[in-house]
Amino acid sequence: MLPCEHSLSEEHALSGLPQLSKLINVLLEKKIKRVGEREAAKRDIATIVSNCLPFYISGSDSDVLPLNRLIKDLCTLALIEVDENGEKLSKNVSSWKTGSLELTLTVLSRLCDKNLLYADYIDFLRFSVSVVESPFVQSQTWVEDDITNVLVKFVTTCTCLIASDPLKELWSLVWRRFPIAMDTGGRSCGNYLRISRSILKHVNESTLASGDGGQKLVADMLGTFFNAVRRKGISKLTGQIEYVFELLSLVIDDWGIECREVILQHCIPFASSFVEKLNFSSAAINDLDSTWTFFDRLLHLAVPDCKASCLVPNEAYLLAQSACEVLRNALCSLSFNRIEYELKEDFIPLFAR
Repeated sequence: MLPCEHSLSEEHALSGLPQLSKLINVLLEKKIKRVGEREAAKRDIATIVSNCLPFYISGSDSDVLPLNRLIKDLCTLALIEVDENGEKLSKNVSSWKTGSLELTLTVLSRLCDKNLLYADYIDFLRFSVSVVESPFVQSQTWVEDDITNVLVKFVTTCTCLIASDPLKELWSLVWRRFPIAMDTGGRSCGNYLRISRSILKHVNESTLASGDGGQKLVADMLGTFFNAVRRKGISKLTGQIEYVFELLSLVIDDWGIECREVILQHCIPFASSFVEKLNFSSAAINDLDSTWTFFDRLLHLAVPDCKASCLVPNEAYLLAQSACEVLRNALCSLSFNRIEYELKEDFIPLFAR
């Protein structure tokens, strides 16, 4: 009887693991001095990893080269390559090598798709922070985009499982890089907003929100975000509006009571300045849905559904005036726009109020 195809493919994958382990160790120990030979070894590693990755993704593992060791070794090889490129960058040499880095990002992305990174997430997060903040990567938009793509996949499914210290480190990275990412024009700007939203959804399960920590976290985030918008211009967010308003709507929903003053202080002027940039084309339907949702949350926060006596009269008048002016301008923009647009029934009460 012939062996089944699965057995053959698994045997083929396993047969390359001893050689893969040997090649990785040779590069880590820097035993190969010639550049050409090092690059050849990297290509051989990429080939073997490509063959054995389906084996690991299936949930299997090997004593010859366990998955957690493979992840750690690939991340180390990528960091070595990034550091070497950083040295070349400082000398204005542009012959960069990115084979190990690209292989590592591909493997991490594939493992993330199958939720196989959680067991080794601390190494993965440390690698991500180190790479993103390296001089070489900060000069290459595509690398930061690819890394943050993987981070978005990871936090979307695993945020509630991340310990507080790594979560805090990731949060700090996001808000250090976000103002810079606004200038790059890549995907990382929107990715950082999506990562922030995933973390905020589960922040109460971590020590980041203990005591008054949550309020400070939100206030500092809003300060960083709106300072960046004021300095760089709202136009820098044109392609990220859906993520912006999803994040701000979550902030209002979860922290509206504790942080009401700082939210309204920032969000009403932002909403007012954004109204004229509303795009009613069918291509922007997701942006508009998140925009109306944000306006709805903002109006409820500014003018709660309660008796007027619950608010200081002057404050109630000014907030109602500001919030309603935002909606009036939005309605005018909708009315004068030449593109046919159907306002969803869910948002009609927003204007009726």
